[in-house]
Amino acid sequence: MAFLIRVSRCSLPLLALVALAGCSADKDPPSNECPGPQATFDVRIFAMDGPLPDDTRVDVMFSSGEEVYRLDQPEAPLEAVRCSRELEADLPVALECALWTNGPASVTVTATGYADLQQELVHEHDECGIKTVSAELELMPPPVE
Repeated sequence: MAFLIRVSRCSLPLLALVALAGCSADKDPPSNECPGPQATFDVRIFAMDGPLPDDTRVDVMFSSGEEVYRLDQPEAPLEAVRCSRELEADLPVALECALWTNGPASVTVTATGYADLQQELVHEHDECGIKTVSAELELMPPPVE
């Protein structure tokens, strides 16, 4: 038994060296890790020739229902449609909207002085789930009759 203890004491520095050599200082996560939850769509809405009118409305229809964002009621609680205003000189020149629809969505934008804009958005996914799709929607003046 004394021999075993003596060998262990002599081997201790060697074991510590082997253990340290086996450790890795690599802090990079494995490449196969998926990101956390992501919005289905990242939509930027802007007008061709200036600020957005106060009555701008973004109507989003998706599999779970419908939500409406109104520029004149920016604090209204919505679950799937989360918009923020991009301001220039205190005027809203664009909306940045994250749409958490978990599938396709139909977006209709209405505003005084502009033609109604409707866009069908198609979601994308991979082995991790939903991938965020970006879109830009530009409000245009109505056609001249």
